[in-house]
Amino acid sequence: MNALLLALSLASSEGTIEKTLEAELAETRTPGAALVIVRGDEVVLSKGFGVANVETGEPVTPDHLFRVGSTTKLFTAMALATLAEQGRIDLTRPVGTIAPGLPGFVSPLTAHQLLSHTAGIKDQPADFGLHDESALAAFPRGWGDDYRLAAPGIAFSYSNPGFALAGLLVEETTGKPYADAMKDLLLAPLGMERATFRPTEAMTRPISQGHEVPPEGAVKVVRPFSDDARQWPNGFLMSSASEMGRFALAFLNGGRLEGKEVLSPAAIARVSAAHAEIPYDLPDMKRPCYGYGLFLHTWDGVSIAEHVGTMPGFTAILKMAPDERFAVILLANQEGVTFDKTLAAAFSSFRKEATSTPPEPKPVPMTEAEMEAVTGVYRNRWPVTIVHQEGALVLEQFGGRFPVTWLGDNLFSAQAPGGRPAIPFRLIAAADGRGELLQMFLWVFKKEEVAP
Repeated sequence: MNALLLALSLASSEGTIEKTLEAELAETRTPGAALVIVRGDEVVLSKGFGVANVETGEPVTPDHLFRVGSTTKLFTAMALATLAEQGRIDLTRPVGTIAPGLPGFVSPLTAHQLLSHTAGIKDQPADFGLHDESALAAFPRGWGDDYRLAAPGIAFSYSNPGFALAGLLVEETTGKPYADAMKDLLLAPLGMERATFRPTEAMTRPISQGHEVPPEGAVKVVRPFSDDARQWPNGFLMSSASEMGRFALAFLNGGRLEGKEVLSPAAIARVSAAHAEIPYDLPDMKRPCYGYGLFLHTWDGVSIAEHVGTMPGFTAILKMAPDERFAVILLANQEGVTFDKTLAAAFSSFRKEATSTPPEPKPVPMTEAEMEAVTGVYRNRWPVTIVHQEGALVLEQFGGRFPVTWLGDNLFSAQAPGGRPAIPFRLIAAADGRGELLQMFLWVFKKEEVAP
C-alpha cells in the first residue's frame, strides 16, 4: 500500500473510531473523554471529546489530567523491574529484608509475588483515605492477620494492598518518597511532565473532574476528589492521555522514544512475561494470565497486554497489541464504562474471526456429601456463599442466587440469569488442609472456619 492509500485508510478508520466513541459517550451519559491511538512509532490520533467538568463546560483535551486507577500498577511494576535491572533490588528476595518492621506473615513474601498478585494478600477498595505521604510506609506495617488470605504462590488473587507494599519497596530501595522515586525512574525520562501522584500538584494543571452518573437525574461532579496516600502505588497516578501515549510508544518500541532509550528493554520484558495463570476465560479474554501489572491474553486472535483502571468518577483503559505495535489509551470521567464498541472499532483491522468454538464442558453429578463439603461462606472484598438446598448447590452474592454445576476436578460454574455467560470458579484446598479457597473473577476467597 502506498503512502497516500495508507493515509486515507488511517483517516477513514479514525473517523469511524471517533464517531463510535461519541455515540458511546452519549449512550452512557459520560461527560468527556480523551483518546490517543499509537501505531508503530507515532501517535496517529490524539483528541478530546465532551467536557472535563459539567459545571464549567470546559472542553476535554488530550492534555487534561485524569485519574488512571489501576493502570498505575503497570507503572509501579515498571519501576521495580527497572530497579531490578539496575541491580538495586532482587525481586525474589524476602520483602522483610528490604522494608524492616513488616508483620511476620508479610516479611517472607517477595516483590515477584506482589507484582504477580500471588502473595496471598487480601484485597480492599482504594478510594478515600489519608493524605500524608508517610501513610504509605505505615500502612503495610500495620496489617493484622486479616490481611492474610492464602499461602503465597497458591493462586492468582488481585490485591490492591499488595501493590501498595510494592510501592513501599520502591521507597525503601531508592531512599526517596514514592512519588519522587517514580518521577525519577519513569515519569521524567518519558517526558511525562504533568503526570503526578500529588493532588496539590495536579490541581495546578488542566484536570478533569470525576462524575457520578445516576440512572435518572443530573450528572454530578464527585466530591471529594478521591485520594489515599497509603495506596498511591496501586491506583492514584494522575496523567493525561497524551502522556500515557508517550509511555505506550516507548513500551511498544523497545524502550525507545524520540531516538533515546527511556525504558529498559529488559524491564519491559520482565513485566510482559506471564507470571501467574488465571485458570479460566474472562469476558473478552481467552487464556488470560498476569505479568507484572499487566493482563496478558488473546482477543479474537490478537495478543493483548492491557490494564484497566477505575476510580470514583473515572475510567482508564490502556490496551496494547505488542506484536502489532498498536495501542489505545482512553481516559474518561465516569466510572466503569467499558467502551466495548470503540475498542472493537480501533482493533478491527487486527482481530480475526474465531474458527471454532470449544465444546461446553459437561456437568458431573455430585453426591450429597460432596455438595455439603463445599458449602460455606468465603470472604475477600465481599462474601460469597455456597448453600446446599434440595439436592443442589446455589451460589449467593450481591443479593443474587445462581445455580451451581460441577464440571469435574475442582472447576465449577454458576449460571447467571438472563442468558448471560456462566461464571466459572474453582475450589482450591488450603495449604493447612483446614478448608478451601474459592477462586472467582480476579480474586481468591477464603472459607470461614465454623466454630465447633
